[in-house]
Amino acid sequence: MIFTFEVALPLGAIGFYLYDSIVLLYGNELVFVRSGRRWRVTAGLQLFFGSRRLSLPGLCQPWTLLFRAAWKEADTRTAVPADWPPQSLVDALGPLKWICATLLLMLLAPLPLISVTWGAGVALLIVFACFYVLILLALTLVYLRRERLDLTRAAFWKVAVDALACPPFAINLVHKLTLNKAMPGNPLMFADARLDAARYDQLVAVVRSRIEDFLLAEDPDSEAARSLVALRDGLKERYERSAE
Repeated sequence: MIFTFEVALPLGAIGFYLYDSIVLLYGNELVFVRSGRRWRVTAGLQLFFGSRRLSLPGLCQPWTLLFRAAWKEADTRTAVPADWPPQSLVDALGPLKWICATLLLMLLAPLPLISVTWGAGVALLIVFACFYVLILLALTLVYLRRERLDLTRAAFWKVAVDALACPPFAINLVHKLTLNKAMPGNPLMFADARLDAARYDQLVAVVRSRIEDFLLAEDPDSEAARSLVALRDGLKERYERSAE
């Protein structure tokens, strides 16, 4: 099948957005997703790229905050502070969430509709112009709020170049600004405190499964194996705790 430019353009833009939404996770990595005041967590899909799992956290939800964290078999870190992430960070991201959501809506509705129906004409140029205006507005806000976002100039310019060179990448701007923020504490303790019972139990099951995978590669008498077993046996689902 040969695609015309008018069809290939929106398909390519959506493809770039999907590509940019992929997060690659090692076996002990998690991504915490915050939407409003609610939390969920993902440990990746059953699809691999090399030694890492593919994950699509926050897909079609560009207003969500994403935080990557890694659990350890012998983790001595304490619980994550109750007021994390800082409210200043959440507030600084507020208008960016709306801009990113609008960019996604434009990508999925006006862009393909106008491109396929009217082709490469004035209407399509107007869509492009609106897209770039929103991107420039978002980048201006990021630059002005970079202290509250704990963003260096170098990190800002990396994000800015990505967004300007490939506009679909700008949809994930909020995700890019939060994904590499270090979680200050034990992510499993954080999950226990913040997730509802069903989601926490699902996470425990996944972590136990990953531990079993790691144990296959360890000497049963090694210190690492003993630490993994201790972590596996120490993880209890909430319904187990309530039954005791």
